[in-house]
Amino acid sequence: RHEFEKGVSIAPKARLHGSGHIKGEAHIAGDVEPHDGNVVIEGKLSMDASARAIFTIPNSSRIAVSDRADLAGILTIQLTAGTTPSPTDVFPLITYAARQGMFANAADGARLAVTGGTLKVNYTATGLVLTDFQSGSPGGDTDGDGIDDDWARRYFGASPLRGGSGDNDRDGDNDRD
Repeated sequence: RHEFEKGVSIAPKARLHGSGHIKGEAHIAGDVEPHDGNVVIEGKLSMDASARAIFTIPNSSRIAVSDRADLAGILTIQLTAGTTPSPTDVFPLITYAARQGMFANAADGARLAVTGGTLKVNYTATGLVLTDFQSGSPGGDTDGDGIDDDWARRYFGASPLRGGSGDNDRDGDNDRD
């Protein structure tokens, strides 16, 4: 459990993993992964294009922001081993007072690929929620980034991979290398 009294800044290639309380602004350029409880931010959340928000579902851990959430970067969803969501499951991931932007790979109303299917992305006035699981693997390169979607999700945790020119695994090489 983390406690930050004067905000926090997570640098590229760094990770905030777990749960805790942040008083002040949270600036994320690396990874944020709520686990075993919520990440509560009493202030603004600002995510850079290099940031990743990583959630494991089904899990009740989420990010709760009391002010505006400026979203960018990549949304990565991992399923707990051996679980398959149902079409009626609802997964609240982030709550906020206001929002600006969205994740590059998760437009409002789009379907986000996860192991075994897809989930619908819903940005509401007060939060980001995933719903409407549909089973089946789209297979191949349905997002047009030149990389097989299943392979990208398995090794990078997300698809699409910004046209293959990004560096989602942060190894210094682009995603095609």
